[in-house]
Amino acid sequence: MIKYLSNTVKITGVVAILFFALSVNSKADETSVNNVLNSIKETPQKVSTFIESEVEKTKEYQKNSWSQVKIQLALLKSKLSEIFTSN
Repeated sequence: MIKYLSNTVKITGVVAILFFALSVNSKADETSVNNVLNSIKETPQKVSTFIESEVEKTKEYQKNSWSQVKIQLALLKSKLSEIFTSN
């Protein structure tokens, strides 16, 4: 039992030393903190720009779709008028 206890103490000591070494070594870099803060500050503008571009894309798509529908409707109307006038 003492053998297992000594191994546990050794492992705990190694883990404690590694934890201490990592905590001392991991300092926050100011440039990365500033980059994160700038990214957070720019998020509302990015979202707004994205929404505006999506609205414009949707309007353009709808404009093209309606123009195609008008062409197809005119063709259908002419074909139907030909069918009914030929009788």
